[in-house]
Amino acid sequence: MCVFVLIYINVIIVTNNAVMIIDSLISNLDSKFAIKDLGSPSYFLGIHITKTENDLHFHQGKYVVDLLHRMKMTGAKPAPTPCITGAKLSKFSVDPLSDPTEYRSMVEASDISYNINFSIVLQIFISLLLKRS
Repeated sequence: MCVFVLIYINVIIVTNNAVMIIDSLISNLDSKFAIKDLGSPSYFLGIHITKTENDLHFHQGKYVVDLLHRMKMTGAKPAPTPCITGAKLSKFSVDPLSDPTEYRSMVEASDISYNINFSIVLQIFISLLLKRS
């Protein structure tokens, strides 16, 4: 029997088809370390996890909504392209930002490719577990 353990900084996710094996591992870890069992994850690293009878579903809706709130863009309308096509850009066409920190934070946070890649790895991880049963 195989137990899958996913560790990220100070968070550990343990999964297996047999609850007794998970409970045994958690008991062993608890005897050696100070741990707290938070039960099944529902939100992990920007990914919302929903469990059904046979499947797990992953989505990032909350991450995107939180990002829009943080950047004060909840009223923004969708556009087919991120900027006006054919526009000529110049570093002199607008005033420079007084504090570019907020812009950098938005650009870094909006790179959800990391979370999407992590979500794919997590889905593969769980699907391998489900196939073992």
